[in-house]
Amino acid sequence: MAELKRRLTLPLLAFYGLGSIVGAGIYVLLGEVAGIAQASMGLAFLLAGLIAGLTGFSYAELSSRYPKSGGSVLFVDIAFERPWLSRVMAFVLLFTSAVSSAVICHGFVGYFQLYIEWSSPLIIVLLCGVMFLVASWGIRESAILISIITLLEVGGLILVCFVASELPQRESFVQIIDASAGIGAITAAAFIAFYAFIGFEDMVSVAEEVIEPEVTMPRGILIAITSSSLLYFSIAVVATLRIDLQLLSESASPLALMVGHDLSAMHKVSLIGMVAILNGALVQIIMSARVLYGMADRKLIPEFFGRVNPITHTPVGNTFVTCLVVMALALSFDLVALAKVTSAMMLAIFVLVNLSLIRIKLKQPDNLAFNMPIAMPVVALLCTFGLLVQQILTGFT
Repeated sequence: MAELKRRLTLPLLAFYGLGSIVGAGIYVLLGEVAGIAQASMGLAFLLAGLIAGLTGFSYAELSSRYPKSGGSVLFVDIAFERPWLSRVMAFVLLFTSAVSSAVICHGFVGYFQLYIEWSSPLIIVLLCGVMFLVASWGIRESAILISIITLLEVGGLILVCFVASELPQRESFVQIIDASAGIGAITAAAFIAFYAFIGFEDMVSVAEEVIEPEVTMPRGILIAITSSSLLYFSIAVVATLRIDLQLLSESASPLALMVGHDLSAMHKVSLIGMVAILNGALVQIIMSARVLYGMADRKLIPEFFGRVNPITHTPVGNTFVTCLVVMALALSFDLVALAKVTSAMMLAIFVLVNLSLIRIKLKQPDNLAFNMPIAMPVVALLCTFGLLVQQILTGFT
């Protein structure tokens, strides 16, 4: 029977993760965060990045301990040994990934329609078809393509910062750390911004295809989280200082708006935005297909989902099913509603993953190349659980 192969190096893994994080958020939801937090959006991004980063350390250690496909589902299954809990976790993770990809499809439509006014449903159907073909191609080939697109993404964000910084300054630098919007607004905005940081958890789903995963996985995860945090904060600072945040909050293509005074730059950013958004959805689809594969390998779902194409060495059937679900969701719900659902479900997953690491560290000795004090996952658990409860109590408003 065909199996997955270890073909991913540290650079490919880091770009794979960075591409998922960047493509999944900042090109789509910057305006939404600005609309809630206004001048405090820099703090919102910092808070979201801190919470995501703490859990990122947990993923780094867990993927070093267990470098197999399955990701979060694998970690929960090993920690609690409750098949029903593992299946529930898998459903939540897969649904979250599908919803996340649907959010990204909506973002793609906003940038694409700047050039061609096709209907949204047509664009979504064609986009899902393209992603299925690329995700089925081969993990190394997909990762190389994702790495190239990620370089374009980062270049686009740097271009936005450079061009927008030429605009007249609207606010003082004090506004960057302004908390006048209030704790409630900042945490609500962080809840939306949190979506822009998810993606590093997708990296653990390809651990079975990474070379020397015990060392490569932690390094790749930390590189991806640190790089994306610096990029996001830079964009938030420039937007706060130079852009009318009310207009930004109303734009379907916020980064293009930031460079709208320069038509050449606006076209470049819009094109890069479309490709970046495609990149984020592609990683989500690859992750979902591997989670299904990992579940089948642990006998949690039918063995059909454990089949690998002998030519491409990818789970083509799983990829096709995932793309169908993404397309259905993208055609049925709006952007903000999908993003809120995704953030809530990912926070719930992060709570369980941090609990899993705490339980595993209490049961097994720490003799790993990458090892954290148990206090780290405890703090991460409290932060993720606190943000989730806060949003539940406020009705996700």
